Amino acid sequence: MRSALLAVVAALAAGCNHASISDGGMPQALDCGALSAGLGVLDVKGDYPTIDTSPEAELILGFQGFKMLFFEVHMSALPADTSGAIVVEIDGESPYSQGFAELQPRDDGKGGLVADPLPLFFNSYTFATLDGKGCQLTLHLGGKSCSATATGHVLLHYSPGCQQDPSGRIECTDGGV
Repeated sequence: MRSALLAVVAALAAGCNHASISDGGMPQALDCGALSAGLGVLDVKGDYPTIDTSPEAELILGFQGFKMLFFEVHMSALPADTSGAIVVEIDGESPYSQGFAELQPRDDGKGGLVADPLPLFFNSYTFATLDGKGCQLTLHLGGKSCSATATGHVLLHYSPGCQQDPSGRIECTDGGV
């Protein structure tokens, strides 16, 4: 019985399209067409420029005391799986990641798609520790069979008075966004 089960599993696996494993042990994305991803971060002006053009990311005090920045996920096409994660590497600190569930992207008016802003949390740190620190952000979008990444480095900035109100709106009372 056990050998019959192994034969069925082997036959099914042979027919599946798997990602290969690189030397680093991470699955590599299979070519899934023209899918590309981009990452936009809330800057000090209240805009979401792409991370490759944005020198600063504005930190926000959430209405429940959370420390966060907001990001947008840009994509050139709609992959079957719009979930993913962001790996955060604050200069001099250990990296960590934060996952996100299925996105509901909309037309960005430029031939691509964009999802509504999501929070990226920094609750293990104080604003004093984060303000002025560099941070590498790496977006991983999609699943094994179709994925894309975007990476960039930003300078974290906190303007005291930048807060998220209970409705989710961001207000900066003293010069931030």
